[in-house]
Amino acid sequence: MSNNRIDHISPDVFNTMVSLQSLDLSFNSLRSLDNNTHSIFEPLLSLSQLNLSHNQISLVKDRSFPHSPWIPYKLRHLDLSYNTIPLLTSHFDNGLSKLEWLSLRGNIINEIYADTLGNMTLLKHLDLSKNQLRKMPKGAFRPSMTQLKYLDLSKNKISLITMSELTEMAALRLLDLSANKLINIDESLFGKIKKGLLLNFYGN
Repeated sequence: MSNNRIDHISPDVFNTMVSLQSLDLSFNSLRSLDNNTHSIFEPLLSLSQLNLSHNQISLVKDRSFPHSPWIPYKLRHLDLSYNTIPLLTSHFDNGLSKLEWLSLRGNIINEIYADTLGNMTLLKHLDLSKNQLRKMPKGAFRPSMTQLKYLDLSKNKISLITMSELTEMAALRLLDLSANKLINIDESLFGKIKKGLLLNFYGN
């Protein structure tokens, strides 16, 4: 379904696709992921990979992705790159708590609410590059993100970040902070480098 001009999806389109595991809706004109009452992906009980890159999505709401304490949704891989999302609110992680791979590259994100990403404790890969971030709020990352290995914050405008939160993520192996406006590098990162962390600080 990629590379079309889809700008709207009827709520019942996926009703008979409960076994669908992968869905590519990239390069369309989608603006919304819900029908005002629930997510358009609600029937997709087996969906594990979803590509929504290169659309016109500007807001991720409470009901954008399905979530229920009684239904074990399986979404693990989500690509939201190259949309027009300006803000990650406290609702962003609803339905995304089991994600292992997330790309938000190439949006216009200028603010991330504290604890929004920290609740996504199964993440292994997180790409926030090519946005408009000027700072990362305290609480953006948590020690509970024990599986995060790849974090790309490059090509933003970041001048302030709580380095201690980065060093507390035990599994982190690649940290890209290049092309930002950071002046200092925390000494605690050198300890991580000695333990195998690959750090890109170029262009600050």
